[in-house]
Parts: sequence; C-alpha cells; structure tokens
Amino acid sequence: MAGREIKKARDRNASSLGITSDQADALAFVCDSPGCSVKDLMGRMGASHQAACGIAERLESKGLISSRQGDDARVKILEPTEAGRRTIERFFELGEECNRDVFGSLTDEESQELERLMSEVLSNLRRRTTVLINTEGCRDSLPGCGRAQHGARIWSSFPLSASQT
Repeated sequence: MAGREIKKARDRNASSLGITSDQADALAFVCDSPGCSVKDLMGRMGASHQAACGIAERLESKGLISSRQGDDARVKILEPTEAGRRTIERFFELGEECNRDVFGSLTDEESQELERLMSEVLSNLRRRTTVLINTEGCRDSLPGCGRAQHGARIWSSFPLSASQT
C-alpha cells in the first residue's frame, strides 16, 4: 500500500511539471548520460524500441531534450536541454519534499531500521526476479529482448544497478 501511495505522489510530481513518471525516468537518464542513444534509453528503461522512441519524441516536443542523427544514420543521439535539466532538478526537489513529508517524523534509529528492512526487501526482490527469468528460460541478456512471453516483467527481471537503489 505504501508503495502505491509513493508512486501516486511521484506521478503527481511529474504531472505538475507536464510530464509522466516514465518521461521523468527517461529525462533523468538523458541528463545523466548526455549523448546516449535511443537504444541506450531502451535498455535502461526496459522498453521496446517503439516505446523509447515515443518517449524521446514527446520529451523533444516539450523542449526537454534534443536529438540528432548519430554517425550511423540508424542511431538517434539524445541530449538534455537546459529546460530539461531544470525540469528534472525540480522533479527531484519535489521528490525530496515528499520524502521529508513521509519520513521526516521518523527518528534516526527508525530511519536506519527502515533502511535496513528495505535493503533486505530489495535483496529478496532481486533474487526473486532473477528466478523468474531463469524459470522462463530467457537466454537474452538485455531488458526489452522482445520475447512476447516476457511482457512488462522483463524490466523487473534483471537486478537493479547501484544507481537505481
């Protein structure tokens, strides 16, 4: 339940900036990885090529990123704009405000215990999602491999990197 409420707050924060949560995730990635390709974005988000292109196009139409053709004509390179950097900074500020509202009443000891418990939950999720991939027989190594039986689960089927925690 708490996770659902946090997601709703995150969605509201993104909406207040004229973007979706998925667009905020994509914008954060482009800001952290200027010069990345749509394929990089696709892998980071675990989205199909079509979905990643659509998100990039919507961010570009809002003036939050720019794109150019790569050395290979099939490659689209993404760069954040100044407006995009300001938008993602504000998105993170709103997230910090939400965190203070939600967790601000906890004592230091309670915060440390919550962090310990959530680390344990995350560890369990990483092990569990890896098992899901293995039982489905996936031999592909990247999210968004396109195999229909994976559906949306492919995104969560790979361990999160340290930057995602």
